Amino acid sequence: ALLRGKVYEAMENLENALSWYERAVHLDAYCHEALERLVGSHLLSIEREIALLKGLKLHKEDEWLRHLYAAKLTASRSSD
Repeated sequence: ALLRGKVYEAMENLENALSWYERAVHLDAYCHEALERLVGSHLLSIEREIALLKGLKLHKEDEWLRHLYAAKLTASRSSD
């Protein structure tokens, strides 16, 4: 999913890239690179950000990662 997102991004098809990056994070909540691409694209609506964060399948001991991702998304939104 991450690779497909990168291919679509290279082709400047940002909507498909966004969908595949979201899918990569849903398939593997530890796929930090996909999240970085989502943050860098600045295309996520607040609703999609919330859905993405809520949908993360993390181990209990890794809940801190949800907070890190939320902070990155918030920082990205405030830098616009």
